[in-house]
Amino acid sequence: MSEDVKAVVEIATALYGKIKRAYDNLTKLGEGKITLGAVEARLAGLEKNWDKFDGHNDDLLDHLAELKDNQYLKQDIPSLAEEAYLLNKGLMLDLKRQLTDEQLAAAAAKAPVAPPPSTNHDLPRIQLPQFTGKFEDWPAWRPLLRWRTRASPSIFSKRADSWAAAPPPTLYRPPTKTRS
Repeated sequence: MSEDVKAVVEIATALYGKIKRAYDNLTKLGEGKITLGAVEARLAGLEKNWDKFDGHNDDLLDHLAELKDNQYLKQDIPSLAEEAYLLNKGLMLDLKRQLTDEQLAAAAAKAPVAPPPSTNHDLPRIQLPQFTGKFEDWPAWRPLLRWRTRASPSIFSKRADSWAAAPPPTLYRPPTKTRS
């Protein structure tokens, strides 16, 4: 076996060890130090190591005849590395999801309670212009009428007559005084 192939096998085997220990090394940080950032950083490192391993393994495919007696193929390191990668990635993604849920729950608990919306919906009265019935005033008054009715032209034409210069109906009339 050539020295180049030996070097690639050693590097691939070392990467397999890193992939295999990725989750264990994360848990060694301690419960208080395992944060969302730490998990994301370890996931990125795991992905990087897997990509390197996969590249080196592809390089070794051209030298299978030289590797037939090597422990790399006898122990089936490529399959073991793939299983370790998938297992550790799954564990880290579960941990990331758990930490994200915990952070969201903590943020929701800390969020100030919004005051209830105000029930006072009284708005000031707006004095709207009255249509005098003169043709010259119509172009200025027409958009206001359309806005007030917000309806089809058939309703528009029916209501226009009732609003033309007519005073608004009074809903309350004071009692008339009579002489006693």
